Amino acid sequence: MIGIIDIGGGLRGIYTSGIYDYLIDNNIDIEYCFGVSSGCGNLINYVAGQRGRSKRFYDEYSFDKQYMGVGSYFKKGMLIDLDYVYSEISNSTGKDPLDYQAIKNSSKIFRTVATRAETSTPQYFSKDDLSQDDYTLLKV
Repeated sequence: MIGIIDIGGGLRGIYTSGIYDYLIDNNIDIEYCFGVSSGCGNLINYVAGQRGRSKRFYDEYSFDKQYMGVGSYFKKGMLIDLDYVYSEISNSTGKDPLDYQAIKNSSKIFRTVATRAETSTPQYFSKDDLSQDDYTLLKV
């Protein structure tokens, strides 16, 4: 089995978004996809086979004041509004929907992890923890 781990890195994830587009363009199948933070967001697009989607989030949507900036910080207490990114934009009625059915039907294994603040223990998630228009695990 061939696997890939993407640890993210905030906006630096634009670099790996190009790698996933290359993999899609060349029909290179990575069977096990493990991502954290922005790596999780990039990999879910690879699992869905949505070429170019990750890049759009970095070079188009990141300039949207609802997505990122001081306004988001004062309004929601966070620099990047992950609800806007993984709900409003990504939902089936959003301007750039995540292809949930493609993810669900993909043979690729997808995993991500978050740390429980109360116990400092990891909690792992898979694509089975996603549902149409509920992409909460991509926000952790």
